[in-house]
Order: sequence, then structure tokens, then C-alpha cells
Amino acid sequence: MRLERLILYILSGIIAALLSWNFSQMILRIVRILSSGTLPFRPDFILLPVLAFFFAITMVATEIFLSNPTRYRNNFQTLRSYFIKTILWSFIAGIVAAFSTVILYEFTPLSATNIKRVAWCIVGLCTGICEGLSWRSRSIEGLTERGNQRIKNTIIFGSIAGFSAALIIEKLLTHNSLPQEYHEPFGFLTFGLILGTFLCFATSPTSQVALRAGEGLESINPQVIKEEILTGVIRDRPKLKPKGGFQFVIEPDNTGVNAKEPDVIEEGLSIQLPAGRIITIGGSTDDDIYLPKIPPQCAVIQVKIPYAEITCHHQSVVEIYPQPKKKSSDSKYNLWHNQVITFKNPDGEEFYRFVFYDRFLDPQ
Repeated sequence: MRLERLILYILSGIIAALLSWNFSQMILRIVRILSSGTLPFRPDFILLPVLAFFFAITMVATEIFLSNPTRYRNNFQTLRSYFIKTILWSFIAGIVAAFSTVILYEFTPLSATNIKRVAWCIVGLCTGICEGLSWRSRSIEGLTERGNQRIKNTIIFGSIAGFSAALIIEKLLTHNSLPQEYHEPFGFLTFGLILGTFLCFATSPTSQVALRAGEGLESINPQVIKEEILTGVIRDRPKLKPKGGFQFVIEPDNTGVNAKEPDVIEEGLSIQLPAGRIITIGGSTDDDIYLPKIPPQCAVIQVKIPYAEITCHHQSVVEIYPQPKKKSSDSKYNLWHNQVITFKNPDGEEFYRFVFYDRFLDPQ
């Protein structure tokens, strides 16, 4: 797991904590003014829904922008589409947590400390659910076994984070001379830090990586293929030589041309890159990924956990965007998530684009 990812999740948790604390205090102040200084209900009915909302929307936004770090405009559009859903989910969870505290206070002998632990556990669980559901609805593997496991991780880690934060805050405040009025904001801040850390580990990408076929690798139209077969003119298509872990992440539909040519690379398909194996890309039929009309063995990719390395044998043929920050004398570069790799023939008429993923459980 990259340090930058952990730092971003922690900062997101801290920002959510600060926003939720300030916003909830503003609402409580307004309600007290309107009700002549006395709240008509427990503060939990403001604090917990606000806390749940800011944590949920912040963590969902963090996951969306980490999944596609180079597509800012699309990310904002995606976030906008999940905004109302997240508000609804978080509001329900916050109200449930607030009612739970009332029930526990009135009908159980539990102490205020234990009730707070339960409430924060519910808020953490809610954040995990919101993040997991938003990811599932956008991921090609949302309904697979690995997708279900990822959602379970976010829910479990979110719950544990809420409970752990409550325990840690109790210990810290017991041996701390902070004035009473700072206890609550300090608790929110600690909760945000812990929740961000836990969800970073829960959603951390696996060491499995993939290349997703993009522009230049068109989708195959079965009708066009039929016409080519009838005329006897069949185009040379990009193909892959599957072996072991080197294969499509999700097999193409067994229809049309793919019923005869399951190794054809289409736009939108992701190719799994196994750790340790050297994958060659070029215009030779001996290359692992065959791209017609470009020089043979243009590049070599090798996954070296926790990163992947590309060696460009033909600098004029291979383009990487965003470009690596450091120029390499041996043409070797480390790849990162969502980097675009373009292969083109010398005259520029043919080109193929792939997007590098270091977490093909993420939305594609």
C-alpha cells in the first residue's frame, strides 16, 4: 500500500471530523436560539446524523478520486450522482444511531461511555456501507466473490474503527488535561484519523494489476465479422497469448467472433498481469500482447510487488501519460494507477491505448 494513499485517507477523515464538528455546533446553536436556550431533543439527533453524513460523503469522494485520479471532471459528475444516495444512507444511519442511544439510555443499565461506543460503531459501520455500496454500483466486479469480500471489509473495518476510536479517546482523555469543552472536538478528530486509517486498509488495492484496453482497440461488431468472412478479407486483430495468470480479468462474452477467437483484445477488456512474469508487447506474433503494424517487442512490463515496471525498447513508439517525472537512461519506469500507455506505429496511422490499473477491483 502506498504512503500517499494512507495520507489521503487520514486527511479525508480529519477534514470530515472538523467539518462535522463545526457544522453540528452551528446547527445546535441555531436550535438553542429558536427554542429559547433549551434543546427540545438530545444533541445526538444532530451530532450523529451530521457526523455520519460528512464521513460518508468524504470517504465516498476519496474512493472515487483515487479510482480515477486523472479524470477530475468525470469524478465530480460521478460524485454528484451519488450525493443524494449518500445523504439518504448517512441520514438513516445517523438517525438509527441517535435512536439507539435514546433506547440504550432509557431501557438498559449501560453507562454513557458504553452507549457512546455503540453509537460511534454504528457511524463507522454506516461509512463503510456507503463507501462499499457506491463502489459496488460502479465496479465491473461488484457482484463477484472478491467484490463481496471488499464490501465486507469496509463494513467490518468501519465498525471496528468506530468502536476503537471510542476506546482510544476514553483512554487519552482520562490521562489528558484538556478542558472539558475540547473533549468533543478532540474525540471527533481522533475518530476521523482512525476511521480514515482503517478504511484505507479495508479498501487497499491488491497486488494484482491489469491493463485495460482503450482507444484503438475497438469493440468487435459480430455483423462486421460476418461480412469479412463472406468477403474473405479478415483484418489482423490485436490478440493476447493467455497463460496461467496472464489472461482477461473477465472473459469476453462467448458470442459472435469471440466464440472462435477468445484471445482477441477488445476495447474495455482488462488483462490481468501476474506478478514476476515478463510480459512483452509488440507487433510480433511471439509477443504476449500482439498489436499489429507496430515494431516487435516495443515494451516489456513486469510486476514487481508493490509496483510494476515498464521497459520501453522503442521510445518513439511508446508514450506514457502522465509522463514519468524522472528520465531513465535505461528506459525503465515505474507505473502507477490510471497511467495511459500508447503504442503507435512509426507513421502514426495505427495506435493502441491501454490504461494501467494496480487494483482491478476498482471501478472501470
